[in-house]
Amino acid sequence: MHENKCEIARSGLKFYSSESDSPVEKKPDPVIESASVAEAHVKDVALPVEDVSNKELKTRIKKYFEGDEEALPSALEAILRRKLAGKHEETDDELMDELDVQPRDDVDDEEFESDFDNFYSTDEDILAVLAMFLMK
Repeated sequence: MHENKCEIARSGLKFYSSESDSPVEKKPDPVIESASVAEAHVKDVALPVEDVSNKELKTRIKKYFEGDEEALPSALEAILRRKLAGKHEETDDELMDELDVQPRDDVDDEEFESDFDNFYSTDEDILAVLAMFLMK
């Protein structure tokens, strides 16, 4: 329980705290604090999201499956934008069936997961990055 005592003196008011076990206060972790702030912004603000057409998404995904690894971020961005727009739930399922998506043989899952873990240590890190991306 935090309790303040107030003493009136000639120079004004003085505040004393009865809760001071240590002279140094703990400061919050800035990474956790920024992730919490970013998460709060995402929850409180409806951000406009540019929609991606079926044709554009299909083109981006096909480009990746034809061997262009550089197309993966673009395809994932399109999927995320469509998900956030909330307009294509049924058509996305149809599109995936149409593309007959199969796992790529030339991707090393362990290497991918290791790289991902090196970039983002917690779910809060991922949320913070996502929130910053959406606020652009």
